[in-house]
This record gives sequence, structure tokens and C-alpha cells, in this order.
Amino acid sequence: MIHELLGNEDNPITGKELSRILGIEKRLLEAHIQMERREGYPICANSQGYYMANSPEEINRYCAKLKRQAVNIFVTRQALIKTATALCDTEAIPEA
Repeated sequence: MIHELLGNEDNPITGKELSRILGIEKRLLEAHIQMERREGYPICANSQGYYMANSPEEINRYCAKLKRQAVNIFVTRQALIKTATALCDTEAIPEA
């Protein structure tokens, strides 16, 4: 459904515009996009919006971007775990 509305990389559509066209909230739009991607539709995104990839190179470029985002999320997660552990250790020390 969403894939039918999308153009190529030169004509992306913003999430805001897609949400307006479909009459759904942006979070629901993102869930639908993920579902369509998992069904095999090559929906990619850039800073201007969503688009249908026309080549393996476009998909690979987008996949590299997703990998960088995943690594950043993981690094942030690890830092928060370290902070939580430090807070637990601090709270465990009784004050004299």
C-alpha cells in the first residue's frame, strides 16, 4: 500500500506527507513501512523522506546507514548499562 505511493530517490515523500495522505499517525506509518520492508518492498529513506530503491546499490547504501544507526544505538545502550551499574554500586555503599 505505502510502496505504491513512493517515487524514486530523486522524489522522496516525507513521513509527514505520507501520514497526511494515509490519514494515520507517524508511528503507525513507520510500523507499516517496516512491515512492507519485511515483505520484500525496497523502501528506503534519506533526509528528505521515503522512496523506493531502484537498484541493489541504493538498497546497500540504505542498509549501511541502518547498520551505522544500529551500532550507535548499541553503543548508547552499553553506556547506559554502565551508568546503571555505577549507580547501583554507588547506592550500595552505606554512608558513614
